Amino acid sequence: MELGQQLTERVNGVGSRVKILDGKVTTLDAKVDTLDSKVDALDARVGSLETKVDALDARVGSLETKVDALDARVGSLETKVDALDARVGSLETKVDALDVKVDALDVKVDALDAKVDAKFAETDRRLDSLENKVDSLESKVDGLQGTQLEMMNILVAIQRKLDVN
Repeated sequence: MELGQQLTERVNGVGSRVKILDGKVTTLDAKVDTLDSKVDALDARVGSLETKVDALDARVGSLETKVDALDARVGSLETKVDALDARVGSLETKVDALDVKVDALDVKVDALDAKVDAKFAETDRRLDSLENKVDSLESKVDGLQGTQLEMMNILVAIQRKLDVN
């Protein structure tokens, strides 16, 4: 074979390979264009997501501010609750002390109640005794009045006898 023919065949082989590579390049260009379109779409989605993320970040910041404010209020309320708890504890102590005093007074009242009942019983006995004495004295007075009436009648009779004589 001749050198020219060999070169021609080689050039033809290279040309075929170039055509094959050119087809592959065209296919790759199409794929690159498709991928570029997808990248552009993804860039748009990323931009949209970044906007949403920024909005959510702003909301998170706002919510964190609110949470901080609520934490402060909770702290303040916890302080108030602690103060009220201390006051309740103090009042419970006072109530317990008053409860002891009330129990002591209850004992005294019961004792006084017993004394009053005893005094009333004694007074009732004395009143009964006095009523009996009064009844007895009334009977005596009634008897004496009867005797006085008899004596008056006797005196009147004596007076009449004296007047007659």
